[in-house]
Amino acid sequence: MLNNRLQTLLLPLYMLLWLVLSVYMGQHHEPFADEAQGWLIARDTTFSELFFSVLRKEGHPFLWYLWLKLLLFLGLPYSKVYLASLIPQAAGVTLFLKKAPFPLWARLAFASTYFIFYQYNIVARSYSLMLFFFVLTALLWQKREKHPLAYTIVLMFLGSISVHTFLLSVGLFVLFMPQAKTKEKLLFATFVALLVCLLFPDMTTNSYIKHFTGNMFVTLVHTMSLTTCGLITVAGFYEDIFCAAFGIFYFCLLMTELLGQYKKDFAFLLLPNLLFMAAVSYKPWHAGILILIIMLILWQNHSQKISKTLLVYIILFFMVQIYWSIRAFVQEKNGAYSAAPAVHDFLKQKNISIDETEFLSFNTTSLCPYDETNSCTYWDWCKYGFLKKVKPIVLPQSAKAVLTTWDRKTINKQLTSQGFVLKVFPSEHFFATRDMSTDETIYLYYKESSNE
Repeated sequence: MLNNRLQTLLLPLYMLLWLVLSVYMGQHHEPFADEAQGWLIARDTTFSELFFSVLRKEGHPFLWYLWLKLLLFLGLPYSKVYLASLIPQAAGVTLFLKKAPFPLWARLAFASTYFIFYQYNIVARSYSLMLFFFVLTALLWQKREKHPLAYTIVLMFLGSISVHTFLLSVGLFVLFMPQAKTKEKLLFATFVALLVCLLFPDMTTNSYIKHFTGNMFVTLVHTMSLTTCGLITVAGFYEDIFCAAFGIFYFCLLMTELLGQYKKDFAFLLLPNLLFMAAVSYKPWHAGILILIIMLILWQNHSQKISKTLLVYIILFFMVQIYWSIRAFVQEKNGAYSAAPAVHDFLKQKNISIDETEFLSFNTTSLCPYDETNSCTYWDWCKYGFLKKVKPIVLPQSAKAVLTTWDRKTINKQLTSQGFVLKVFPSEHFFATRDMSTDETIYLYYKESSNE
């Protein structure tokens, strides 16, 4: 009875505080290139272009772009893009706090961890849709035999968020197969076939496939990053050998414990994502996906007592992640997550328009949404790859500014010889893992004469 009364009072107050702090961070957040890319795709593509061209270049399913298109239709300005992530994340947190079968302290702690409170809450990317659909999946798992169609539809939504959640949804449906009826099996099989067709990349033009997939060195780097970054360590494996060793030790112990207690769930839900991240793509923010999968496994098996060893690992995880949340909050208040707003203001002062600016690398796309026309739009990976051809740079005569995130001597020499002046705009994401990809510094070359 006391616990129920405590929850009745504490949960609304906690959620109010969580929302206030989230809005505060959102107001201070500077969207970076990945956020801009999704926004520009939603703004500047037709449904036909999105489904039959862009998806296979981006490698992401469609749900996030449809959500952004809806918000754009409703009039959401880019200055409030953080609401695109905050709204679904807040819905997920509310459902989790009310419905999760965990102790009150664990629910409050989980909602305060770095990926839930910050990375998937403030940074407007497709990952912010995950928690809501993870919770719906967990809730319907208990009722899957009574409501097989509803459960199948939720798995389809879950699989439409990212390739990682697509793999997870397939694993969940495999576990559901004994209870699924023929119509659910046909419906889900159709969904899988459709999504594979929409996402299957052009092997000859996709720059990521050509440069990274199948590269053994890249696979090794992904594997090392996967085991050292994003759970409890605070540095990449190449930066701090002690943190790397500690991260690998913790990761291996945690995975061993999960495998020992939840063999079937580990094999079908967690292992496919581990293999995909190691072989194809791993970034520090992907660690949050593993955390959500572990949460889902524990939820689906909540009647099974958690071992004391696993409980110790979870408490250690909470302690480190909540510390990261505090650090991220301070960073949003005092630092620049992206240099784009500062660069945009500077170009306005110099009377340089977007049409007079040349963009040489993907990260400079972060500037494009500040232009209300579609003259500056999303980055075409098949056309430009990771970097436009820059040796030598061929600029249109109208170019008054050149933007790049690569500080290269050849670029600097050519542009300065043509009368361009360099101004550097530093910025850095807060990834607790301090991965090198956090650097969003923009190098702006401009002509002083544009002052006149």
